[in-house]
Amino acid sequence: MNKKLIPYAFSVLKKDLLLRYGLFIKRCINPPYVFSFVITERCNAHCTTCDLWKNQDASQELSTQDCKDMLYKLWQYTPHCAINFTGGEPFVRKNFCEILEYAGNLGFYTTVTTNGLVFNPENYDQILKTGVDYINFSINSIDPQVHDSYKGISGFHERIISATKYIKKQNPNIRICFSPVITKDNYKTLNEFVLWSMDAGADIVDFIPILSSFGHNVRMDGPVLASPSNQLMKFDDIQELDRQLDLVINKKRRGFPIVTPVYYLQRMKLYYRNPEKISPKKSCRIGFKNLYILPNGDVKLCYYFPAIGSVRTNEIKDIWLGQEAGQQRIKMLNCKLPCICSALREYNFMDKLSLFLIRLGLK
Repeated sequence: MNKKLIPYAFSVLKKDLLLRYGLFIKRCINPPYVFSFVITERCNAHCTTCDLWKNQDASQELSTQDCKDMLYKLWQYTPHCAINFTGGEPFVRKNFCEILEYAGNLGFYTTVTTNGLVFNPENYDQILKTGVDYINFSINSIDPQVHDSYKGISGFHERIISATKYIKKQNPNIRICFSPVITKDNYKTLNEFVLWSMDAGADIVDFIPILSSFGHNVRMDGPVLASPSNQLMKFDDIQELDRQLDLVINKKRRGFPIVTPVYYLQRMKLYYRNPEKISPKKSCRIGFKNLYILPNGDVKLCYYFPAIGSVRTNEIKDIWLGQEAGQQRIKMLNCKLPCICSALREYNFMDKLSLFLIRLGLK
């Protein structure tokens, strides 16, 4: 059993209580639940769902020591927290394994979202040595050809499957998640994907909607939704998408380890018909929960809003509880912009309990 999870769970319960009171007084008094660290925008794949791989500039990225200093200060502010390293592709960054191991040694519950391309028998043990707790593989299809065509490199699919089997054999406590982006090329096999993932060795499945193609031209204070004209959303049978999502929801309710909230899965039906009509039906709490750290050290509460500070010049606690953050949270509570990101990905108590049991390996 992962010993980090018990104190992490108590930390979440404490933050939940502080969050409820903070919402009542419309002021944030709880620390962040999760830190999402976009450690680099560079990538070694050529995905059709993303443009970040076109950006190979590392000149503005935080140094390794800067990353460690920031992580230490984060731990001092809110220990027993989760941190998700993402990108780009985190493993293309030099010394990333050193940074990942440092975060784990501090006590963070560490997760990595990766395309899996760097995983090979020569570096399996180096990655395992980091003590990573949760690996989220972006894998788009049960069909190797479909998956590899989306990534722009052949052999990608098999590399993820081989890595998953090796990791689970060496350390069963590491949770493996398969996260497919739902597109016109895989939507007819969503239900089958769940069963296939379990057979392939994954512990968890998390379905992701198509978002905007992040990259050079994306406005980081602009929408992250896909355009209605996106060709990857042109399904030839939208009713089949509904049926597949209903089958996935049924599996989740029967106890299958699907971490995507039911409400989120249901809303995808509307989203894929017209992304611009998807809007929050309740107040958005993202500004009270997650903190995004960009490769250059800028800090954000939400991609729709501008940065609220930088770790290069300010302490995380001061940024999180600062005036700019407070003003943005008030706007977020009343935000009605089209959104299918964290605003609609709210986890209720049963979602949290299910995720906790999955991470413990009890479900």
